[in-house]
Amino acid sequence: MTTKKTGITAALLSALVAAVTALGLVATAPKVETEFPSTDPSTRGFGPRPVLIAGVAHCDTSHFVQTRFFGLGEHPWHEYALLPLQAAQEAVRATTDFRPSTFSGSYACRPIRGSTSTWSLHSWAVAVDFDAAQNCLGCPTSQTEIGHEPEFVRAFERFGFVWGGTWSRPDAMHFEYDGPPIPLRRQIVPGDRGAVVKALEALLAEVGLPRKADGIYEGKDLLGVIAFQKRNHILDLEHAVVGPATWTLLEIVTDA
Repeated sequence: MTTKKTGITAALLSALVAAVTALGLVATAPKVETEFPSTDPSTRGFGPRPVLIAGVAHCDTSHFVQTRFFGLGEHPWHEYALLPLQAAQEAVRATTDFRPSTFSGSYACRPIRGSTSTWSLHSWAVAVDFDAAQNCLGCPTSQTEIGHEPEFVRAFERFGFVWGGTWSRPDAMHFEYDGPPIPLRRQIVPGDRGAVVKALEALLAEVGLPRKADGIYEGKDLLGVIAFQKRNHILDLEHAVVGPATWTLLEIVTDA
């Protein structure tokens, strides 16, 4: 993972991380629960339910952005689920060599198959399908490609996604984000300052972790972030940098 230059060298930061993880702060950090009861995205703040007008489905796309799904091109996705998607992809890169070979869809304004009133999460662009030909709908997961890639599945589940391979009618190609909406935040590295650091400090305060409340990412803020990353097994992903994984889990735990 690349980050911008800071006044703290990589060696010093590594030493700091090693020292902090030996101080016993980890026990004070909350462990984030990323399994949620499945609910309609409109009830979670992702926008209104689609409507049928003269038999034509209409979806609200005002919060959609174009984003990359691994190396498979840019496609629509909801901005409030962008950080979880980025965190999941970061975790995939850190834990497994498997990569999907084809993109099979994100946004599709439609009800779920067989219904005229229950809307697919694809309608909010918070669901994505990979490698449909190798992960067919209804096929036993043991006969699918992703069914043999538990680390790939786990990388998504860590950040609030549900895998369709666990359903009564398996859909191994399908992952949908089931967590709360998360506002976009930029990456924070040691020494950064300003409003985004104050937003981080507010989240740290809400979960009872050390923070300075002065808008500068150093000192107690670093202690709190490192403890949180260690407790939630993302220290190896972001190493005291506040990136998609840290933002996602802090927002999830404060939303609970």
